[in-house]
Amino acid sequence: MELSEAIKRVRWELRLSQVELAKELACSQMSISSWELNYRSPSYKILKRLDAFIKKHNLDIKLI
Repeated sequence: MELSEAIKRVRWELRLSQVELAKELACSQMSISSWELNYRSPSYKILKRLDAFIKKHNLDIKLI
């Protein structure tokens, strides 16, 4: 699974909007959108936050 698909799946599983996920990760909605569209990749810092968020919610989604 590509990273863009994994981020979309996290939102879908938790029924979050891009804005809600952005608040959880302390980034912008535009960042979430660009990652999901595979225009850009999140920084290492954001990937660590996303990984912790996934673990916190016991989701079975691998980022890599």
